[in-house]
Amino acid sequence: MTEVQQRRVCIFGGSFDPPHMCHVMAAVWALQTRPIDEVWWVPTWDHAFGKRLLPYADRRKMIEASIAPFGASMRLSDIERELDGTSRTWKTLAALREAHTDCEFSLLVGADLIDQFPTWENASAISESTVLHVIGREGYQDPAEEELRLPDISSTALRRAIGEGRRSYYRPRLSRPVADLIEENGWYSMTSPP
Repeated sequence: MTEVQQRRVCIFGGSFDPPHMCHVMAAVWALQTRPIDEVWWVPTWDHAFGKRLLPYADRRKMIEASIAPFGASMRLSDIERELDGTSRTWKTLAALREAHTDCEFSLLVGADLIDQFPTWENASAISESTVLHVIGREGYQDPAEEELRLPDISSTALRRAIGEGRRSYYRPRLSRPVADLIEENGWYSMTSPP
């Protein structure tokens, strides 16, 4: 009997408010350099730290627009919406493992989150059961100095620039379809700087 190869799926979770070019670059980096077959984007349903977010359906549309060019190698998972509670990575991973027994899951995180990782609920269980793929980010200490560092693009700064109408700042940092969706729908137009 031949052993069935599990699909190697890298989970990429986040608020994606909005999803920007560094999110896309991180997902492509993982897909092209790590031993994975697919990247599943998992938008936050109810942020664990109480951040106010654009409605889920709107963020979902932007993610779909961001990943459309990548076909089956990238997809969006609604698992956190289905769990319908505060988003917790360990709960998300457990639910995905139960629902997709044919998959081996890993996790994509930015170097900007590594210092916070020990404070995540059940962080030790996550690190014991899940491979973490850490992508460097400019301005943050990289666990491996040789790693690629993505530019420091901030969703907060993007929301502010969109609210202020600074197209020359935000357009190059967003994929065209995402920028178009934002402008067509007037998302973030009332955003005030934090």
